[in-house]
Amino acid sequence: ANRAIEELKAGKTMAEVAEKYGAIYDTTGWIQAFDPIGDYGYHPHINGALLGLRSSGAISPVLESQDGKFYIVRLYEKIDADMAKFNEERDKIRQQIFQAKKENAYNMWFTNLRKQIPVEDYRLKYFYEEISDTLEQDESQMEKDDTE
Repeated sequence: ANRAIEELKAGKTMAEVAEKYGAIYDTTGWIQAFDPIGDYGYHPHINGALLGLRSSGAISPVLESQDGKFYIVRLYEKIDADMAKFNEERDKIRQQIFQAKKENAYNMWFTNLRKQIPVEDYRLKYFYEEISDTLEQDESQMEKDDTE
């Protein structure tokens, strides 16, 4: 694996070196910090090594995965973060956090207030009285209909 890195640094392509040593050469396309790498899945130390490469063409040291496989990764292109979009999203998230804290404080205040003030709930009493009145009216209407 170290010989492969030396050949890569000397200018050979990843495909040439992989073919020479019987390794698998694959590209992944764009990935972000916590994205799985192609069909290989997410390996934190491999993703970290890739994200730690600073310039296009940079090559990682030999990396060993938990399943005993060895990897060498090359950074083909790096796109810097869009700081305007980042700042916009950061402001939205701050606003959401502020709103959530405000609602939580209100709910806690209201809960404590309800504990301090005795409240009696008569909704069911009025509900049952209304149903009872409706049933009595229906019964009297049915009696009236029967007599006619």
